[in-house]
Amino acid sequence: MASFVINDAMGRIVRQLMQPVSKGLNNIRIYGLDALPSGFCVLQVRCGNELICRKANSVRRIAKNGDYR
Repeated sequence: MASFVINDAMGRIVRQLMQPVSKGLNNIRIYGLDALPSGFCVLQVRCGNELICRKANSVRRIAKNGDYR
């Protein structure tokens, strides 16, 4: 089992989930990311005693009609 946590630039947790993983390559879907504001965030993945952190930028797209998505 692995935990996935997304923190905003202020360190607040904006998304969090637990998913079963196996040794090797895994694909994980995190839904609801389109609701996050644009900006800097950090993804933390913890599996057993290992912690992996990666910086990312969240960018919201603007549709042709001006709506955010």
